[in-house]
Amino acid sequence: MTTLRSTITLDQSREATFARVTDFARWEMLAKPAGFTAKPRPQPAPYTVGQVWDVAGKYGKTTTEMVLTLDEVSEGQHIMLSTQVFAIAATVKIAVQVERETGAGTTAVQITADLKPKGITARAMLAPLKLGKTKLEQKVAKVAHQLLKV
Repeated sequence: MTTLRSTITLDQSREATFARVTDFARWEMLAKPAGFTAKPRPQPAPYTVGQVWDVAGKYGKTTTEMVLTLDEVSEGQHIMLSTQVFAIAATVKIAVQVERETGAGTTAVQITADLKPKGITARAMLAPLKLGKTKLEQKVAKVAHQLLKV
């Protein structure tokens, strides 16, 4: 298993941050500029545990299609999502924690992705990722900061 972990700190309240984390309609909209589509099933989406999105787009030269599932919501604390792509099962946890209670507050967001290969080919696909792990974690942190800032 490969684990990626990124943490960011935002000068905003836990409530404002968690509202951004769970603004799934916004995430769907933000997928488009990245070259992806994220279509909820059913429509209109209830955005509750069990919610499913059909996600499609290009990753490099490869077209990627996956089903993303909202597995858990712990109000004000974290969400968990899961998917499988290229024989790699991925579980992503986005946790929100209060760092300091000053004014609007300072909130830390930790994003953890556990990637479990399902076979030798998938293990080989994860090998280069392990080599560039730090750079990828920094990239995730940068994008998360942009997306979650109120």
